[in-house]
Amino acid sequence: MTPDYLFQFQILGETADHDEIREALLLRFVYEMEYDDIAVILDATPHAVRKFVSKGLGKLRKGRECGKTMKIAT
Repeated sequence: MTPDYLFQFQILGETADHDEIREALLLRFVYEMEYDDIAVILDATPHAVRKFVSKGLGKLRKGRECGKTMKIAT
């Protein structure tokens, strides 16, 4: 699957691990990859990837209330 459109994720603020969170969310939900495969790509443990995804989803939920947007081109 190669999406050719722009995704907008509403997110609350910028964090030091912002890139890892964005990549983990894209790989997990857009490309439907497993945590183990994402871990290899991000050079992280599967546990860390699960945390990135969880943290990202939490920020997305909170960000909707604040109206902040992060655009992600794929």
